[in-house]
Amino acid sequence: MCARQIRSILLVLSLLSSAEAYTTFKVFDVKRAIINYKIKGKGKIAQDNYLSIDGNSSLVFDDWGMRKLYKEKYVETTKGSVANSRTIFTLYLDDRGDISKVDFKNKKINKREDLIVKAAIKNGENLYQKQIEDMKAKGTNIDTSVVLGYPCAVWLYKSKKRCIYKGISLREESMVSGIKVVKEAISIDFDSNFSRDAFVLPNFKEDKQNGFLMKEKRDTHSRNIKKIKEIVKDEISTTVEVDAEDVELDSGTEITEEVFHDQKSLLPKLFNEMKEARVCLEYAESRVSANTCMEKLVDIEEKISGKKSRDRDIVIWTDIAKEDKLDEFEFAIMDMKRRMPCIRRSQNFVDLSRCMSDLDEE
Repeated sequence: MCARQIRSILLVLSLLSSAEAYTTFKVFDVKRAIINYKIKGKGKIAQDNYLSIDGNSSLVFDDWGMRKLYKEKYVETTKGSVANSRTIFTLYLDDRGDISKVDFKNKKINKREDLIVKAAIKNGENLYQKQIEDMKAKGTNIDTSVVLGYPCAVWLYKSKKRCIYKGISLREESMVSGIKVVKEAISIDFDSNFSRDAFVLPNFKEDKQNGFLMKEKRDTHSRNIKKIKEIVKDEISTTVEVDAEDVELDSGTEITEEVFHDQKSLLPKLFNEMKEARVCLEYAESRVSANTCMEKLVDIEEKISGKKSRDRDIVIWTDIAKEDKLDEFEFAIMDMKRRMPCIRRSQNFVDLSRCMSDLDEE
């Protein structure tokens, strides 16, 4: 056998080995799918405060999960003595171990490599089978169920109750800030062929980092996140979309901790703006100038509550209306002044909730 024939055989064997690796490698035991989920949760998180989480997510994948795109958007709303609302948006693409996560706040795409997945593809390992083995070793199979006609095994695994069908979670239950949040499939399509458009990301600049560099960046970002918020909170509303690098539903981050720090820093500013508005209103000669006095106060209230109040619009500015408005502000300023020492001493969400509640006032 000549050298050329030997080289040809070796090339064919190499190609076959590579093809077998790509065929053997699996994340899911389904070739392709589009799954849409509904996310819901609601419950009491403090004495008279309630948290609701409402949103949607979707998972699109092909080639047995070798390429998958996950998108999630949900709204966290806190009601009661402490009110707040914000929207969290997550979007990432995992293409054979090349991961692209969208940072909407900075309008860029963070890129990194998953070396474990890269090695699994190269070695032809079956990650789907490994996941099943890991669940058996570290989780507990507690039940069986059915979601949209698909039978699934219910596992307690990694602090969540998951209903797994061929490696795909069709229903998840997790605890977020002490309340149960359920993410459940509302539509499943295992047969559709989809175009490349299904995996398109926003046209943002790319920031490529590998291995531990990405982890180091996240850790540094996490340590400095409170300082960053102190700088930017005066510039943005709490209702803008927040990149899930900071807050992510699956991360188990305590929402109440985030709300507490935001509210505690904004409430003293609210108190100051109330006093400024009161002085300004006393000298306002028209409805237009009176509404101008209210602008900064309305902005702070929007950041605190997460929504713009229409109740602050002044439509009539007569002598009687002016006196009524000044009396209203006098009462509100005295009430807030009484609460301020408690707000400054507060150490957590429960403390702050008590400060803002009428139930525990001295």
